[in-house]
Amino acid sequence: MGWCDPVQNRWMVFVACIWIECCAGPSYGFSIYSQAIKTRFGYNQQQLDTISVYSSLGVFGGLLSGLLNQCLPDWLVLLIGSLHNLAGYTIVWLFVSGRLPVPPLWELGLFTCIALNGSLYFNTVSMVTSVNNFPDNRGLVAGLMKGCFGLSSAILSTVWKVLFPDSDGSDYLLVAAIVPSALTFLLMPIVREYEADNSENGSSRTMQNLALASVPMVFLAVFFMAAPFLDGNSLQAIKTRFGYNQQQLDTISVYSSLAFFGGILCGLLNQCLPSWIVLLIGSPHNLAGYVVLWLLVSGRLAVPPLWELGLFTCIAMNDSLYFNTVSVVTSVNNFPDNKGLVVGLMKGCFGLSSAILSTTWKIVFPDSDGSSYLLVAAIVPSAVTFLLMPLVRKFEADNSENGSSRTIKNLALAAAPMVFLAVFFMAAPF
Repeated sequence: MGWCDPVQNRWMVFVACIWIECCAGPSYGFSIYSQAIKTRFGYNQQQLDTISVYSSLGVFGGLLSGLLNQCLPDWLVLLIGSLHNLAGYTIVWLFVSGRLPVPPLWELGLFTCIALNGSLYFNTVSMVTSVNNFPDNRGLVAGLMKGCFGLSSAILSTVWKVLFPDSDGSDYLLVAAIVPSALTFLLMPIVREYEADNSENGSSRTMQNLALASVPMVFLAVFFMAAPFLDGNSLQAIKTRFGYNQQQLDTISVYSSLAFFGGILCGLLNQCLPSWIVLLIGSPHNLAGYVVLWLLVSGRLAVPPLWELGLFTCIAMNDSLYFNTVSVVTSVNNFPDNKGLVVGLMKGCFGLSSAILSTTWKIVFPDSDGSSYLLVAAIVPSAVTFLLMPLVRKFEADNSENGSSRTIKNLALAAAPMVFLAVFFMAAPF
């Protein structure tokens, strides 16, 4: 089955999944509208931090999207995700834009959590469908998907800036509600599984076509690195330390979301190296990237040019792709009959990681201005990965009926601590 065959082939599915991923990351744009939340509701920084923690609790959406992916067709899961995303972000937009009365803090946090969990449906279906359609190239495919997901924040920010150039940030929520939902709704009939071409020539064509598929994304990433007018995630400490205005801070935030290059690199490495070596490369990458940022932001190194700080930010933010790609690919290989649930769990835990690191930072540095968070982000993921990487490897799956039953039970047990942890963070008065 070739690339030029009518719509019904795995390459069209792959392209559809790429574009769904390219708009599936509105959750990365929290700081775009965080100032609007602060102004609209009169929140202090501690209350805003609480909303931010709610926004990172993706474990519930990961579990739900994974379970649905196990038992429903891909298009139906994407339809549910589109409606979830549309409803969640629209409600938050109505609150932040002043069209609904001011809610209690916990209620706004809950709706924010619901809204940001919508993208997990898109991400789970795209990832599972792509690794099923390209079983011999799972590492590269997972890396490409993760890279496109990283680009999505910059893409949505650009759409927002073009449509609402004078917005205070609240209208980004409207863009986040409509664009991913509409695009997914249009593409969902294409997304399905197909038999892979396992012949030698087919394998060669697969690598070539995957490389061709990544070319437009590379140009898009380069464009965003040169665009000085976008918005995204930011640290108050960076703004204070370097005296940046909002436009300069926006440029830094765009660099931080350009994970596409890291996605390609870690995907290729995962194709040809053992998992523990890829994790070993990722750990010092993470440590070095965030330590350099910490030295710059904390004033221990001289103020760099804007582009240089953006470049170091991009390098630091790309490190998590090593961890995420290896974890997803290894888990999918080890649980081939439960790919949806496993990917959903991985995505949920990844969403939870921000709350875990934020809590660690608050405990270790209770009076920090935020720069020391970079030190926590450098040390904790690197140390944990370094300690656990000898355990990460592929095993033969138990395909017997009893084994399958045990698999579901054990996956449920594995998810239980994450659920309790998520509930704790929702109740914690940060």
